[in-house]
Amino acid sequence: MRTFVAVEMPTAVRQVLAEVAQRLARSLADAQLANLVRWTTPQNLHLTLRFLGETSDAQRLSVEHELASRLPAQPACPLALHQLGCFPNWRRPNIIWVDFSGASAELMRVQTAVEGAVQAAGFAAETRPFTPHLTIGRIARDASPSARQQLGEHIQRAQTRCAALLAAVHFTVSAVAFIQSDLRPSGPVYTTLASYSLKG
Repeated sequence: MRTFVAVEMPTAVRQVLAEVAQRLARSLADAQLANLVRWTTPQNLHLTLRFLGETSDAQRLSVEHELASRLPAQPACPLALHQLGCFPNWRRPNIIWVDFSGASAELMRVQTAVEGAVQAAGFAAETRPFTPHLTIGRIARDASPSARQQLGEHIQRAQTRCAALLAAVHFTVSAVAFIQSDLRPSGPVYTTLASYSLKG
């Protein structure tokens, strides 16, 4: 099975991000670029703390044990949605994301606890820095460089228009989930294997 550890988003966050995606899709449709973006289904929106990939039954049990022993001591994290962005940059976007403002130090401590748990369960250390974000859209792999640049320009302009809508959404990260991912032709299907409450 493929697994990852993440924060599942509350309904209010999903609703606002669905509205942001719809606004972007309309803007891109006017520029005949809409077919180049695959939008994340609202119920699949999550803040990934650690992607694990292929996980055996034994590894799953070990990860569950380690998370259960470490996460309840970690603090809950008040966050707010912040702004739109793209990976790797505006000129060559592959991913459209929304990031956060708020208790970044507390969130980093939670992620560090997760990283320690999965390493204790036998997974190699993550080499990429933790960049908290929600992926709301992915650009088609066959999009041309000029189409990517146009997409990036549209999203960059939308950043200002969506700022107030995003910043109004505040929520508290009070639990972390261990999730199984099944890749299907219609898109990934996520199943929560276990959930761990943080210290309120």
